[in-house]
This record gives sequence, C-alpha cells and structure tokens, in this order.
Amino acid sequence: MERKKQSQSLTRREFINLLFEGKSINKSIGGITRGVLPFLISFLSQKISKIIFVTEEENEAYEIYEEYINFTKSKNVVFIPELLKNNREATSKFILSIKKMLESNHFVAFTSKNVVNERIPLYREKLELMKGKEFPFTRLIKLLSNDYERVNFVREKGEFAVRGGIIDIFPFDFPKPVRIVYDGDIVEDLREFNPYNQRSVSVLTKTSISLFSKGNELKDEFKDAVFLSWNIPLNVDKKIEIRVERNGETNFDFVSVPSFYSLQRTMEVIEDLRSSGFRVIFVGEEEVGVEKINGLIKENFLSKEKRIAVVGRKRKKAFVPFRSISFSLLEEITSYSELKRGDLVVHRDFGIGRFKGLKTIKTKEGVKDFILIEYEMGDKLFVPIEKIDRVKKYLGDESSIKLTRLGGNEWNRAVKRAKKDAERIAKELVALYAKREILKKEPFKEVHELEREFALSFPFRETPDQKRAIEEVLRDLESTKLMDRVITGDVGYGKTEVALRAALRVIANGKQVAFLTPTTILSMQHFEVAKERFSNLPIRVEMLSRFIPKSKQKSIIRDLRNGKIDLIIGTHRLLSDDMKFFDLGLLIVDEEHLFGVEHKEKIKKMKTDVDVIYLTATPIPRTLEMILSGIREVSLIKTPPPGKQPIETT
Repeated sequence: MERKKQSQSLTRREFINLLFEGKSINKSIGGITRGVLPFLISFLSQKISKIIFVTEEENEAYEIYEEYINFTKSKNVVFIPELLKNNREATSKFILSIKKMLESNHFVAFTSKNVVNERIPLYREKLELMKGKEFPFTRLIKLLSNDYERVNFVREKGEFAVRGGIIDIFPFDFPKPVRIVYDGDIVEDLREFNPYNQRSVSVLTKTSISLFSKGNELKDEFKDAVFLSWNIPLNVDKKIEIRVERNGETNFDFVSVPSFYSLQRTMEVIEDLRSSGFRVIFVGEEEVGVEKINGLIKENFLSKEKRIAVVGRKRKKAFVPFRSISFSLLEEITSYSELKRGDLVVHRDFGIGRFKGLKTIKTKEGVKDFILIEYEMGDKLFVPIEKIDRVKKYLGDESSIKLTRLGGNEWNRAVKRAKKDAERIAKELVALYAKREILKKEPFKEVHELEREFALSFPFRETPDQKRAIEEVLRDLESTKLMDRVITGDVGYGKTEVALRAALRVIANGKQVAFLTPTTILSMQHFEVAKERFSNLPIRVEMLSRFIPKSKQKSIIRDLRNGKIDLIIGTHRLLSDDMKFFDLGLLIVDEEHLFGVEHKEKIKKMKTDVDVIYLTATPIPRTLEMILSGIREVSLIKTPPPGKQPIETT
C-alpha cells in the first residue's frame, strides 16, 4: 500500500513570489480571479505602505479581509464597515478602524465603494471626568448630544441617557458603558455597568470620553494611500484597478478552477491537475500529499503560464458580524432596558398598561428603582425592579387594545374567558392529533450529495445539540408518520438552520415548504437567510407580507399555486383565504404562541396532513404539555454556537 507523502509547507513569501514575481505593477492589473485577490494584495503590501482595497459590496470586502488576515497574520489590517442608520456597533467599528489607520504608517484596509465618499468622524477632544471633581452637568449633556444618541436606557455603543442626576454613556471605544452620578456639578461617583441589567460592575476613579467631528471624505483624508479597486470604477487620485479581464497594463493569466466544500471532491481536482502536469499548492491545514500554505480560499485558480494551480476546500460564506438583526421575540423581560417608553406591557395581576419609564424613589429601605405602568384613567402602578418577572411585553396587535382599569374585575373576567377558550382549543387539538396519528405519508428520501454540499456550505460550525436536532428532524421526515416536532433553543442558537435542512429535504423530494412567522421583521430576517443559504441551488424562495406590493403578491400567489415556488416565507398573510399550494409537504411555524386565536385556528386546518416543525425560544405551558404527553416530539438546542456571548441577567 502506497504511503501518503507528508505535505511540504511553503512560506508566505515563497508562495507570493511563485505567483507574482517577474511582473512590474502598473495602474491596472488584468487576469485576476476572485481567489487570487488576498494573495495579490499581500504581494502589493510589500511595495505599498498604505492600501485601501475597495469592492462593490460590503460582504465581499469582509470575506477578502478575513482571507487576507488568515493568510498574512498581519495586525496592521482593518475592515471599514458602511455607516448605516441606527447601527451603532458598525459606527463604533468604523471609528476605531479610522483611528487605527490615522495612527499607522503601514496598513491594509478593506471596505466597499459606499465608504470611499463617506465623511469620516475624527477625534475632536476628550472629556476628562474625575470622581470628586467639577464638570458642569448641563455642559456634559450638551457636548454628548452632538455625537451620541439620547435614549431611555443605554444598551449599545453610541448611546447616552439622563435620569435625574445620573448620566449613562456607552463610548464608541469602551468595552462597557459608564454611569456618572452627579451631586450638583460635582462628579460624585463613576462606575462601569452591565448594559443588559443596568447593574454596576466596577468602580472607577476617572474616565475620558471621546467627542468627534466630521472630517474629510475617506478618499481625501488618506490621499497618501493607494486605492485598489476590484472590478469597479473609482474616482480617486492614487489607484490600481484590478480586473478579471486581461486588459490591464499588467496582465496575468489566472483562471478559475472548480471549488468544492467536500475534501474528497477537492482531492479529485488535485489529482486531475497533477496528472495534467500542474504544480499543485493546497491552501488549508489538511495533509493531502502536495505542497501547502495555511489560509482560506474562496475560489481555486491556476496559471497556465507558470503551470501552477492553487486549490483548497471552498470556504464557507462569511457575513459581516454586526449586520445581523438584533432582536428577541421573548415575551419575558429580563431587564427594564428591553422596554421603551410607551410600550404596552401586561402585569400578571393587574392587566394591560403602558410603560412610562423608570422612577427612582426614596423608601424606608433606601433609594430604589421602580417601573412605572400607566393604566386607564391615568391610574399608576409602581413595580419594584426586582419584581420585573411579573411584567411581560405585549407583542400582539395594539390597534384594538384597551388599557385595563385598576381596581375593577375586568382583568379577572378576561383571564377566565381565556381559560374557557383554552379548554375549547384543547378538545379540538385532541381531535386533530388523533386524525394525524392515523394518517400515513410518503417518506422523504435522502438526497445525499445535495444535502452534504448544503451542510458544508453552512458558514458556522454546528453545535452538538444542533447536529442532533438536524438528525432527529431528518429521521422524522424519513418516517411514514407525520412529524410534529418542537425545536427549542435560545435566540441565535441555530434553530433556523435546522428548519432549512428539513426544507431542503422536502423540496428535493418535489414538495413545497411554508415558513410562518408572527412578525414582518422576522419574516424579512428568515427570507434573507434562506435566500442566502439556497443561493447556489435551483430553489425559488419568496416572501409574503404587508410590505410586498399588491401586484407582486398576486404574482407570488399565482406562482405558488402553480408549483413554481419551493419555499414561501411570510406572516399571517400565508393564512389568507386566497392562498393555495401546489403540493405542500412541510409547515414551519416560528413562535406559534405569538399568533392570535383566529390565526391559530387557520394554522390547525393548514397542518392536517403535512409535517410540522415548531421553532421557539420559550415553549409555553400548552406546548410543554404536548411534549410531555407525547403529542409533540422535542429537540432541545442548549449549546450556544462558538463565539456567542451569553445574555447576562445578574
């Protein structure tokens, strides 16, 4: 048996010289493929001290940034995100990246074309605050108002809040927000605090807060930098255009080679290239019997002139980390920072009221914080902050909601009516599940190669719980018994990916999938994720919600009826009478308990003879009862994905 030869590792400089030596670099470079870019930029950084690499799309810039860092291990590298309204994390990253560039004589920056003409924030001054020293209270508020957004409760970078004689601020360049307690114009106390529960973490003796001003546009502030543009026109003084077409002043002959997530398929590509006389260099950590270099590669490539091929396992798509929608559908309120003034809330004992803010009141036990809830007729209820578990956020339709009157029997009567409705629904559910138990279905067969490639394209590493949930769902689909499975896990733990693996299996077997969500925002989020995940497959994904124009809604409904749409995602619009499916095989319901009674009735009719998956972060008592009684199976995802920060509540 032939023994596999140990791979010989090349140094970065050896690898770069193999690809690019012997060519002088001019104002335009042609014959460059996507996979070559991080290595070409590394080569150019040896000759140019300040580089700003620009792409059409932000996500592509971030991918190449990751590949460059992975290959070079350089610390003088930054990613400059686009400045979007209400995304203060991106603003913070933007400011810190610009600061690093201004302080460095050698850097490589990655960004998108929208940023090139952006006026960049520059440090104007630092406010020095010291415990026991004077700094006028009103002056600090005025100065902060220019650069920071005033909110009720500070949760994100770039926010500040004022409550009585207290100013909370989360500076862009701080890891934690700071609480400044005033006595007149004297800084009485300084503390870092936890933005989730607003509790103090550590005591400070002094702090400095940065203020900013709008400076020049990026292209004018860094006139000594060379801009590298990738397949886009760029109006800057010093630039090098990089193109796929071989029409530059300097031209290479790089062409793309098929790329795969699978190591086995990649090995087949390597053998084909070697048998064709190419010197193959593998990008990655695996031992494959050829020369290698550590790094990530998006797209394999070769040079016929140099007889060199660069091959690796196709990297999983990267996402700009601070572009994800940050919200939760949990009804439970773990901190008053989750409430905004004017939100409808439900107190367990007193009913529906409106949140009016936080009040600090002196009691016999000292100064305490209370949540103020206003009810009908202006009646007020003060709830101690330690009893916040009795208050829940109201997430339904607010248009027809009437505030409860304190002191009356209205709330008690409403609770009794709800219990009667629950009993009626329970009887109907027993009948429905008895019918489903009798029905048999055609099993959904595995489509091995397709499912394997789809799994490998997942941009994150599955957690053990997530893997188990995927296996359980796919096993249910292979059964002749109709599936009723609850996937439960915290927000961000990967429930959606489990559902999409099931959706792929069903679609590959010729059936349609409906993904039902309680809110438009959630529909939009699931739609974007699903579109991205299925982008390389012949699967049509559409969305229906109130934001879709009527004309397009009619077209989508027609195509759905005719079997031209594989996966439809939407709110209760999917439950309308005009909705007809060509051949529905799977229903995915996200946070079922957030739908109204009328919508739940329609969901019941919809799921009579199809497989059903329920996604939830917090299973309600009725769902738990169904799980315990065996009516519904459950897959529990308890393990957070690598790198996810836990939500602190202490």
